[in-house]
Amino acid sequence: MITAHDHPNTAFRGNKDYDSWVEVFHSRSSWRMSQISFKKDSESWVPFNRFKLIDASDVRPGFRVFRIRATRLEFKFANGKRTDIEDNSGKNYVIESPGRYVVVTGSGCRRVSDAQIADCLRPMRPHDKYVELLFEANPTWRNCFATFCMEGEHDLDWHKQPMELRSEPGVWFLRIEAKHGVKCAFTDGGSEWDSNSNLNYQIKLPGKYLIGKRHIVYLGVSDLDIHLDKSWNTDALKP
Repeated sequence: MITAHDHPNTAFRGNKDYDSWVEVFHSRSSWRMSQISFKKDSESWVPFNRFKLIDASDVRPGFRVFRIRATRLEFKFANGKRTDIEDNSGKNYVIESPGRYVVVTGSGCRRVSDAQIADCLRPMRPHDKYVELLFEANPTWRNCFATFCMEGEHDLDWHKQPMELRSEPGVWFLRIEAKHGVKCAFTDGGSEWDSNSNLNYQIKLPGKYLIGKRHIVYLGVSDLDIHLDKSWNTDALKP
């Protein structure tokens, strides 16, 4: 069975953000800055002075990355002063489908995996910090508690809080301040547990999630983060 533990994008299946991102990883150690000129889908070319790649050493040491929502991407690179242009041996680099790619200088792009959706969305909402859980429990549960550990905390630092029963039968709610995500499991306070087959449910990004039957579904930005930021716009940072 596929779980969020096995595939970090599981929570985004069926959401508009799933399978719509391109990540481009590029390494030129002699460049102090990497700029990118690109054409996404059927839109016009974006010049070099608009976007630069950001450090991605936490994912691939020595690399920078450019992330964009697109299904097709054509591009080339330049150093900070635009005195050195890198393309695909006289042609533009071309990516024909979403995913995570590594540029092989002068030789094209190698697809290494699906794009990691949480990594793509996080820069769009850098100040978000709340995870809202909607847990679908067995309807016979009379109580529900979430046990959770913040990402970055020691695995022994688990917390337990009661959840609030919603109007929908068997659906329980809890809001947690967890800027970097959370690992969680659920219990009725007795002998009944849902711990995703002992793997725990793993959430890497603030937001609202529907959890149950060993599945996680990302529903969007948390209600509280939207309330705290009335200017939120899902397309605000789209190039």
